[in-house]
Amino acid sequence: MPQLLGLLVAYFQSQRKTEIGREAQTLADGISRASFSILSGGQKNYDLPVAVGGAPYRLTVDEDRNAVVVQITGGSQEGAEYGSVIDAYLQVLSIPDPGEVLYIAENGGRIVLSRSPLQIQEEEISSYPSLSPPDFYYFARENQREASALGASYFWALNHYLEEENLDVREYVWQNPDSNTLLTRVTSEAGFIVVVSVSGEENEANVGVVNRSWVVHRVENVKKDFDNGNSNPSIAEAYMNGWFYSRTQVVEYLQSRSWRRTDDNRAVEIPGSPEVYNAAATTNVGTYPTYLIEFTNQGENYLIHFQAMPWYYSENQAGFVFQSKPELEPIT
Repeated sequence: MPQLLGLLVAYFQSQRKTEIGREAQTLADGISRASFSILSGGQKNYDLPVAVGGAPYRLTVDEDRNAVVVQITGGSQEGAEYGSVIDAYLQVLSIPDPGEVLYIAENGGRIVLSRSPLQIQEEEISSYPSLSPPDFYYFARENQREASALGASYFWALNHYLEEENLDVREYVWQNPDSNTLLTRVTSEAGFIVVVSVSGEENEANVGVVNRSWVVHRVENVKKDFDNGNSNPSIAEAYMNGWFYSRTQVVEYLQSRSWRRTDDNRAVEIPGSPEVYNAAATTNVGTYPTYLIEFTNQGENYLIHFQAMPWYYSENQAGFVFQSKPELEPIT
């Protein structure tokens, strides 16, 4: 009889471990699926269970692997971890406790996780920005690379510091003599936040009338600060008043139109997640801040340069709007 009792205890312990593992993995997979499903935009609420298989746990995030992890914190499975990778970049504001609600939202191609409701601003390109251009407009007209790099820095900060108020970039310095890496100082209502490094490189690809461009390929925070920086007008003011676009605005605008190739009238669809880079495009007229959009359609590569800012109607010189390779034109 004691031997039978021991076997029954071992059996039920094994079953309990299996149930804990099953529920923990189900939780991790459920959060992963919910996160991936909103990459096209929106927000979801995910109710976390009080326990998994009757065992206590905590939810963590491995941002290096873009994975959610359920870690068992008590009982026979203490220390066991069950994870699920999300095929998207993650940004963690805060993690709720078991029994609370996990808020999941998409912002600029990232999945944002928080224990509090998120306010993600829907973005559109305004057809009628404020009548008078801000100072940043005139700065960008003469300092195209700087404007593109400052734009990359500003929107990077918006995506990484969602809880900060009144973010702006008002000072920069070129880090090296070849003018390919620019450092910016990001501030908020609370003061200085971080120094952001923006690196670009020359691109000799012809895209319509664009004969070359300088393209941002890396944006990251750095620990060192800088002295004797160059001051620049507020890019936040320009963005808020419709005089500088975000990459989300540009992509959503392009996706809202129907396009066809001019050479064979073939319809071309702008995909949901094209590659988008801040850039400064040069034509035989001048250089302009743009976004470079890259994607593949039906096995063929496409390049688009789209204006990063509108052109003031009273300018004597023509501005930049759109160039593509192969050449595209809107149908609607």
